[in-house]
Amino acid sequence: IQADRKNRLWVVDNGNGPVVQAPRIFAFDMSTEELVFSYTFPEDVGPQGSFLQDLAVDDENEFVYLADTGINFSPAIVVLDVINRRSRRFEDHFSLQSEDVDLIVDGRRIEIEADDGAPRPVRVGINPITLSPDMEKLYYGAMTGESWYYIPTRLFREWADDEKIQRFIYIQGEKPISDGASTDLEGNHFFTNVGNNAIDRLDALKDLETFVRDDRLSWPDALSFGPDGWLYIAVNQLHRSPRFNQGQEGAQLPYLIMRVKTGTQGIPGR
Repeated sequence: IQADRKNRLWVVDNGNGPVVQAPRIFAFDMSTEELVFSYTFPEDVGPQGSFLQDLAVDDENEFVYLADTGINFSPAIVVLDVINRRSRRFEDHFSLQSEDVDLIVDGRRIEIEADDGAPRPVRVGINPITLSPDMEKLYYGAMTGESWYYIPTRLFREWADDEKIQRFIYIQGEKPISDGASTDLEGNHFFTNVGNNAIDRLDALKDLETFVRDDRLSWPDALSFGPDGWLYIAVNQLHRSPRFNQGQEGAQLPYLIMRVKTGTQGIPGR
């Protein structure tokens, strides 16, 4: 989910519930609680096996960018042109793919059961995704990756072909293995550091450092600035869930929403 500056709450249904269906996105007016927009992604954009996850909303140009992590499919950036009600899928580029790095949490390599029943290390493609304050850059990186990229958003707004977009992919800097990110008004990037129970910051000078570490940040997932200047953090203990913990439920209540002062301002809801 993500809130925008037009008081809309954007909600993604990735379609991977008990009844598998096409992924959808909804927008609700937070004042009236009315549904003001809905869209179902076509098969060529959100094919079966896709997993739409994080999103970034450009409320100036009415575009939404979504990360398809590619757990069961090729990772991709899904682009929604809200006004024209059209969407596209940008994939087949190394920047969207997982890097060959292991996710270590609490001293344990996180693994998942493969199709043959054998455990294999978790490898997840694009997941954290944010926009620059002026909406002109789309930042992204693989969850199990240590590189932070960006693409000029004008290429997506112009509906440029994939070959052209691939020529204009740049690296912004380093990142930790992370499940979420947020970019403030000064161009600092904040990442959940899943393996270190921490939030890291990549500053405007491209220096990456640990911003805050706390054992309660047990798999920090999503980040979002509030209207009060705090950076809010959803903590879900995902590595302790049965899928990533040899079939055993190891998470302990309560699940937390934490917050930290960054000393900077962000766009509320992002």
